Amino acid sequence: MARRITVTRRRNLPHWEAEEGTYFVTIRLIDSLPAFLGRLRKRALIEEALDAGYGSADLAKPAVARMVAEAIRHLHGRRYLLHSFSVMPNHVHIVFRTMPGFHSRAVLRDLKRFTAHEANAILHRDGPFWQADAYSHLIRDEKELQGANAYVLDNPAKANLRDWPWVEAFETDYYVKYEPEEE
Repeated sequence: MARRITVTRRRNLPHWEAEEGTYFVTIRLIDSLPAFLGRLRKRALIEEALDAGYGSADLAKPAVARMVAEAIRHLHGRRYLLHSFSVMPNHVHIVFRTMPGFHSRAVLRDLKRFTAHEANAILHRDGPFWQADAYSHLIRDEKELQGANAYVLDNPAKANLRDWPWVEAFETDYYVKYEPEEE
């Protein structure tokens, strides 16, 4: 069954939403990039800078990484079907398909709110933990899903993180086809 796509704009980024949409999402720590790199628009340069491990890299701390990974797993089957995820030292990649009645932006808002609160408690601090916005790509076909999953699962090796425990694959099947928003 085809699902209708809608586009919203928050801050400088467009966000595509679809009922039961499949998404490749990157959320990053508040200090994951120096200010001059934070203004980059080229995805490849941003990913290269993130993989360099700038900032506090609080997600490299096992207690914080474990909590974030458990929170991501907890939502599997509740708000989304998880395809893959990797918790990197200063950012997180997640590929998921929202379940009926859930929208990606609300799922991410709740995930970020919960994990920020818990991480700050673990780290004995207050203040922002995640960047306000997230990179979100609506996956439109099986080839894109395979590419997104491969990227997520290979990211620790690409960043030279050996035996990185915070990466997992789940569902591999692609389900939903989309049609453009009606004008």
